[in-house]
Amino acid sequence: MPSFTSNPRGRGRRGICRCRAPSFFHYATRDVPFETATPELRRHLTRDGRPALFTEYPEADRILLPRTPDPRLSAPLEQTLYRRRTHRSFNAQPVSLHDLAVLLGTVFGPAELLDGHEFGALIRRTSPSGGAR
Repeated sequence: MPSFTSNPRGRGRRGICRCRAPSFFHYATRDVPFETATPELRRHLTRDGRPALFTEYPEADRILLPRTPDPRLSAPLEQTLYRRRTHRSFNAQPVSLHDLAVLLGTVFGPAELLDGHEFGALIRRTSPSGGAR
């Protein structure tokens, strides 16, 4: 069972996993060759059809978010890194719909559509998906 303990600097942050399973798996499988995509394997992988690109929630309320570029996102990486700050207190003013739309669109929105051939369209995003489509 993984042990969760405070961080090594002793600042009280919880949740850092001290287990060795992830690193063992990484090193144990790093030289395993990929499976060859034979026609039989492709038929097997596509026989049930592809999953939907998006999960639908028909009963949920929808808010259409504007898709407008934000000039703050074109800042050079170095400037962005040096201007980053951690804030532990926040004001009560709500986030504007425009800022929320820019944040959600940049982090979770599609960055590019890729041709997955028989698997259909695949979406490349700016954030990792953990293997989900």
